[in-house]
Formats: sequence, C-alpha cells, structure tokens
Amino acid sequence: MNNKSNGFTLIEAVAAFVLVSFIAIAGFSFYPYYKKSLLRAEIKFTAVNFARETLELLSWQTTTLPVTNGEVDNPLPSDSGLMKKVSNAKRTYSVKMDPTGSYKIITATVSWDY
Repeated sequence: MNNKSNGFTLIEAVAAFVLVSFIAIAGFSFYPYYKKSLLRAEIKFTAVNFARETLELLSWQTTTLPVTNGEVDNPLPSDSGLMKKVSNAKRTYSVKMDPTGSYKIITATVSWDY
C-alpha cells in the first residue's frame, strides 16, 4: 500500500486559515490607531508650517518695516487640505522686547477647532 500524499490535508488547510485569520484580525485592530496617529501628525505638521510661514514673513518684514510690539491676528487660508475640515482657524504672533532691549522675542501661535 502506498501512503504517499500529494497536497494538504483538511486539518493543515484549516490550521493555515486560522493562522492567517488571527494575523489579519490583529492587523485590522490597529488600523483606527494608525489612522488617528496619521491625522494627529498631519495636524501638527500643518500647524508648524503655518507658524514657520508667519515667522518667515516677519523676517522679511523686519528688513523694510519694524516689527511692532503687541499681538497681531493673521488669518489662515481655508481653501485646501486639512484646513477645509477645521473651524475657528487663526494664527497670531506676539512681539516682546527682551529686558535689555537688544532683541525681540516673537512667538507665533496657530490654533483651530477640529
């Protein structure tokens, strides 16, 4: 009698299916976490870019006009990407002189409701 088999038995196929199913379920359970992390990163990246843009505009402004002390509102564009999904978007910067008067401290703030 020849006991040589060609292929998989039913038990091997079921075991492989169960293993692949566990791996797939584990992968899909992390999807909401990854999606939330990507959104959080996009929000931080966008805020940092708007703050840098504000500081860059101020650095160009200092060559032609003095940057005044106080707080100034500067609206954010609302026509692209993430900014279409937010409300109450604003960008402000404040300028203060250091105690010695030799340099200015500029703080750019970007905020919105998501």
